[in-house]
Amino acid sequence: MSKKIAVIEDNLEMRENIAELLELSNYNVVTASDGKQGVELVKSELPDLVICDIMMPGLDGYSVLYMLGQDPNTKNIPFLFLSAKADKDDFRKGMNLGADDYLTKPFTEMDLLNTVEKRIQKSTSSSSFNIENYFEATDLEKILKPLCASDQVKTKIINKRANAYFQGDSANDLFFVKKGLLRVYTENEDGKEFSIEILSEGDFFGVSGLTSKKVYGESVVVIEDVELCVIPIDFFVSELNKNAGLNKALTDHLIQMNDRRNKELVEMAYDTVRLRVSKVLARLNHKIDSEWIHMSREELASLVGTSTESVIRMLSEFKSDGIIEVKGTAIKILKSENLVDSRF
Repeated sequence: MSKKIAVIEDNLEMRENIAELLELSNYNVVTASDGKQGVELVKSELPDLVICDIMMPGLDGYSVLYMLGQDPNTKNIPFLFLSAKADKDDFRKGMNLGADDYLTKPFTEMDLLNTVEKRIQKSTSSSSFNIENYFEATDLEKILKPLCASDQVKTKIINKRANAYFQGDSANDLFFVKKGLLRVYTENEDGKEFSIEILSEGDFFGVSGLTSKKVYGESVVVIEDVELCVIPIDFFVSELNKNAGLNKALTDHLIQMNDRRNKELVEMAYDTVRLRVSKVLARLNHKIDSEWIHMSREELASLVGTSTESVIRMLSEFKSDGIIEVKGTAIKILKSENLVDSRF
């Protein structure tokens, strides 16, 4: 579909010449002969670009730009000023009011067409990512699901207790969880594990591989058999460069992940063992789509950040209080309201 351009120019010959040049270049052109008509035209037609003369009777170009800038429906339409003056003050005033570009009369056909094409391309590439929607919540899961349908994205099944990858492995892929449960952890120099988080359906991981070192900064082990979308990093980066929504969603994801992990570090430092076990059980109950949590006491202790013995003691207390039921390594939450819910 051809792009629509509104031309607001009081000089008939100039207006017709501009319209003819643009129409020959396959643009759809609508015109107005003064500022007042121009404002009404833009509000009714909602063009992809406005070309407006500055010096006009009644409403001048500055007034047109100001009035369009007050309307939510027209304030983001790219605006190109025309002027017979080459005065820098005119240019500065127009840009300060929000104009996107400026052409000084007389101009050549190529000057006009190149400027118009540049402005429309820039507007098209950024139309879904302006300052008004920058801080709106963006759902990474909704954006990744269509991405997983690409021919470049493969599906992978990994069985319980196997690792998706290890800390320090070369990073070639990112991962989207279609189903199953995983645990993310790091190891210190002595080989001691420190769990970071639990991943389940709809979660995304492997972003540490996007750093310049191109290695994973953590290990990920399967708790329950998983089905993963394996997204090649090169493909993902190319999509990031094309998709502003994906870029914003990834930024949101990284910020939330950092906030969540900082909060967990504070909890581990200051909460009692009972409170930490309670929070971990609440998170698992929220994450796992099953009434039973199947997890070894060692894995649970790693998530809590305490010894296996301490976790066993707390689980015995919760069982005695009627909060949980235990069968072997499986745990069933009976009274979720008695757990401290910390899902963030």
